[in-house]
Amino acid sequence: MLSILAAFMVLASGCSSTERKQNMLSAAGFKPIAANSPQRVEHLKSLPDDRLTTANLNGHNYFVFPDWSENLLFVGQEPQYQRYQKMRLENQLAEERVYEAEITDDWAGWGSWGRW
Repeated sequence: MLSILAAFMVLASGCSSTERKQNMLSAAGFKPIAANSPQRVEHLKSLPDDRLTTANLNGHNYFVFPDWSENLLFVGQEPQYQRYQKMRLENQLAEERVYEAEITDDWAGWGSWGRW
């Protein structure tokens, strides 16, 4: 799992927030579906931008994420959503560890604070 997380972090490092979400959603198993008709485009634009929401279709729960700029709808169910949430948490923890390392690496700047 760590190798997948490391690969994801490399992919996401130069991306915008939306692109990072899309990369994570794809890695979690969400399927991108093209909004390739006027009705689909209209419905895609009615969804909250840059937000994962739930939808119920024929008695099945889905999680959907619209990408307005690419006219795509990322669609997953509970297993994909759970993988996505786990990846988000792992990514957040990894970012916090990196941030901690960046702060503690420059100890010289903290010298004026004295001992704690």
